[in-house]
Amino acid sequence: MNYYKRHIGDYAAATRHLSLLEHGVYCMLLDIYYTSERALPVDTRAVQRLVGARSKEEREAVETILEEFFEKGVDGWHQSRCDEEIHRKQVIAETNQALGRMGGRPKVITDSVIPENPKGSEPETETVSGNETNRNPSHKPVTSSHYSNPDGLVVGSPSLPPCPHLRLLELFGHHLPDLPQPKPELWQGKNADAMRARWKWVLTAKTKAGKRYAVTEAEAVDWFSRFFAYVSRSDFLTGRSGKWTNCDLGWLMKADNFAKVVQGNYENREVA
Repeated sequence: MNYYKRHIGDYAAATRHLSLLEHGVYCMLLDIYYTSERALPVDTRAVQRLVGARSKEEREAVETILEEFFEKGVDGWHQSRCDEEIHRKQVIAETNQALGRMGGRPKVITDSVIPENPKGSEPETETVSGNETNRNPSHKPVTSSHYSNPDGLVVGSPSLPPCPHLRLLELFGHHLPDLPQPKPELWQGKNADAMRARWKWVLTAKTKAGKRYAVTEAEAVDWFSRFFAYVSRSDFLTGRSGKWTNCDLGWLMKADNFAKVVQGNYENREVA
C-alpha cells in the first residue's frame, strides 16, 4: 500500500500515554505493516532490526508496542485495523483486475463494483409495509452534496430518490420466479438496509467513462431489472446446476455477494 488513512482522534485516544520514542516506534511499525501488506515477523528481534532499534531503550520500546498494540500469531504480529484496511484495498484491487478482463463484455450490468458507500450517509431505519415505506423520523437527512466511494472518487449527488423496495421486489419475482420470494411485510432490517445501499451505489457511482449508471429513479429501476435478468441466466445462482440452492434476494443484496455477481463470478462456463 502506498498510503493509508490515519484516524487522528482514534490514534490520539489510544496512544496518549506513550513516550516520544514509543510513538516513533509505533508509527514506523505501522508504515512497515502497510508497505509489506503482511504481519510483522514473529521473531521480535527481527522486528527490532526492521525499525533500527539498537539501544536497550529502543529495543524495549519495540517490545512494549508489540505487546500492547499487536497480537502474536503463528505467522507473525498482527494488528486488526491494519489487516482490515489491507483486506479492503486488496478486494478493490482484485475487483478492478477482474473488471479489466471483462473487456468487450456487453454492459448488461456495471463495469465498476463499489457496493458500499460508507461515508455517504447514516443508514435509516426503514420497514416496508403495504405500499408505503416508513422511515424513522429521528434520523437527520444528509446535508452534504457529495458522496465518497472507497476508491476515493467523489461524485456529486443531489437529493437521491428513495429506494423503491416494493418495486425491486416485484422485479426480482418477475425475473427469478423460481427462487424463494421475500414477503414485502417482512422485508426490513438488514435486508432493507443492504438493498438501500446497493440502490444508492447505482445512483452515485460512475463508469470508467465518467458517466453515472443511473441519474433518475426510472434509470436505477431499469438497472436493477437488467441485474436480475443477468442473475436469471446463471445456472449456478438459479440452482439449475444442482450445485447450490441458497440464492435469494437477501443473499444478492449483501455487499460481497453483489460484488461477486457483478464481477461475473457466477456466469455459465463452457464445458471443455
